[in-house]
Amino acid sequence: SGEPVARSTFDVYRDERALHYVKTACSDADMKTKFFLHIFPSDRKDLPAHRWLWGYDNVGFSFFRRGLRFDDKCLASIALPHYDIARIQTGQFYADKGSRVWEAEIFSTSSQSR
Repeated sequence: SGEPVARSTFDVYRDERALHYVKTACSDADMKTKFFLHIFPSDRKDLPAHRWLWGYDNVGFSFFRRGLRFDDKCLASIALPHYDIARIQTGQFYADKGSRVWEAEIFSTSSQSR
């Protein structure tokens, strides 16, 4: 419920515990394309040690592991970490081409998407 924090190919909603990706008129291609999700904590020390160098947690996912399709709609949800989050970068990408289909950057009060 409420307004999405980002609008693009999928609309992205956020609550205190998770991100929810929603798309109407969802196709097989929408479900097959991998999602990237980079979570930047307010304090880098909250990251696992192996992620300190990068400065963010990489928790990308496949729709088939996190989502469901009903009627012509798709919904995927992923839990957020329990640390304070400074910003989030998310979207979908073509793994074989190395290019992004869409992306959005979510800040505490606003978002930008392409």
